[in-house]
Amino acid sequence: MSRYFLNKMIDHTFSFSSYTTFLIVAAVICCYAVVSLSYSFSTDDNPIRQVSDASQLHFQYSADAFSAVDHHQDHDDDNFDDFSFAPYYPSIKVEAIYQFGDSISDTGNFIRQNPSSNFANLPYGQTFFHKPTGRCSNGLIMIDYISKFYKLPLLEPYLKKDGNFNHGVNFAVAGSTALNTSDLATKGIKPGPTNSSLFVQLNWFKSHLNSICSTPSECKEKLAKALFMMGEIGGNDYNWAFIQNLTMTETYNMVPQVVQAIKHAVEEVIKLGAMGIVVPGNFPIGCMTCNLNMFKTDDLTMYDELKCLKNLNNHSNYHNNMLQQAIKELRKDHPHVTIVYADYTSAMQQLLRDSASLGFDEERMQEACCVKCGNKGGSVCENPYKHVSWDSVHLTQHAYQIMAKWLIKNNFHDLGVVITSMAISTYSISFYFIFFSLIFSYIFVMF
Repeated sequence: MSRYFLNKMIDHTFSFSSYTTFLIVAAVICCYAVVSLSYSFSTDDNPIRQVSDASQLHFQYSADAFSAVDHHQDHDDDNFDDFSFAPYYPSIKVEAIYQFGDSISDTGNFIRQNPSSNFANLPYGQTFFHKPTGRCSNGLIMIDYISKFYKLPLLEPYLKKDGNFNHGVNFAVAGSTALNTSDLATKGIKPGPTNSSLFVQLNWFKSHLNSICSTPSECKEKLAKALFMMGEIGGNDYNWAFIQNLTMTETYNMVPQVVQAIKHAVEEVIKLGAMGIVVPGNFPIGCMTCNLNMFKTDDLTMYDELKCLKNLNNHSNYHNNMLQQAIKELRKDHPHVTIVYADYTSAMQQLLRDSASLGFDEERMQEACCVKCGNKGGSVCENPYKHVSWDSVHLTQHAYQIMAKWLIKNNFHDLGVVITSMAISTYSISFYFIFFSLIFSYIFVMF
């Protein structure tokens, strides 16, 4: 009898021990899974998180998972808060953006230098802000959408006296050039309406930096969490040359110096602590309405399949290729810094190819919506959403929205952009890992 009870006690003890072992193993597996998932999903600002080595973030993405435009979006484009970049999300926290450039990015510096400018009048800004803000469009521009993507407020211009610069500053000025006005003068080019070249904007940035940090190490710590947009810049150097009748050969000869000025600016912000930098290329200037009007010809061989002037686009390509080579050199010299090329030419050409499906009027692709814009006697089209060109020089809000989303999809991967499907895959793998691990551990412990 005593042996019977002894055997039962041993069986019970072994069974209890087995269950305890199983529970311990299960707890370890669940803890591992929870820790693993925490790296895939964040809690607040960044819905999805991708872990990578230092500042270099590399991953694969699905090209066809991206929709170039939300077709359900209202044509008045006022629903900025509802605009989504899905399925793309930032996987790193950007705390500030610093924008350098010209009228493609200016959010109000030029009109503070030139209050009587036509950019300070309606219909500029009419679609979104319902008033002029200094943006050279009917509403939002690309940097606004990029700020939205990183969940930051819209950037305020540096020259705004009461500007809120807690999350970055916009130093871009309409009409600005990569080269200083003195350098342009040596080439016989008279400066445009502003002297605020890239060199001047860099000095503004350094002055701003002195106001937000007291030591170089403190500045570097702040800038390590910032994104730098170095342009688009350089387009006006060539624009002023074309307008003042320099030959194509002379404008080609300018390119190395313009690219060198951009490269120098990137090196300057790196010295100060920049870790993430976007360097946009030039637009396909042969597709811009102002140039199509200025250099119009009856020779159809001068145009490509998108009805753009080939010789002008060749000039853009020459600039962009040289700029990309400079970026390669910068990456080699600064391997710890993420330097991204933003392909404005491909973004706009894709927009033109897909114009009908994106909601543009194909019959008005080369027509400006606003004629003599901001001046007396000017006129504006009924529906800017249908137009690519706003005032023949700049694009509409709709076009800028399309381009911004294209750039984030195609050029921003190294800046920590992930797609929703990656997180779903991580979740699925973790779920099956937990499920099968528990089953096998139970079988191992019990048998």
